[in-house]
Amino acid sequence: MELSYFEAVISKINKFGLAIDIPEMGLRGEIPFEFLPGFGGRFHKRGRVRADKGSRLHKCGDFISVQLANIDMIRGKAVFKPL
Repeated sequence: MELSYFEAVISKINKFGLAIDIPEMGLRGEIPFEFLPGFGGRFHKRGRVRADKGSRLHKCGDFISVQLANIDMIRGKAVFKPL
């Protein structure tokens, strides 16, 4: 089975994770911080986050490849993990 991935845009960063938009599908979702490899809890209030020293800095407007991890139909919430 081939797993699909999507190109998403980071639209917001909060203390729980990255809010993302997938423009080609008109879909919104989130990437919880625990899904970011090496995340050590370094959230910057200026709307940026870095997983650990020397790793990629994520900020609003950045593109990120994601894969669907879970959909909560009751809450209308889609959770993604980065590739």
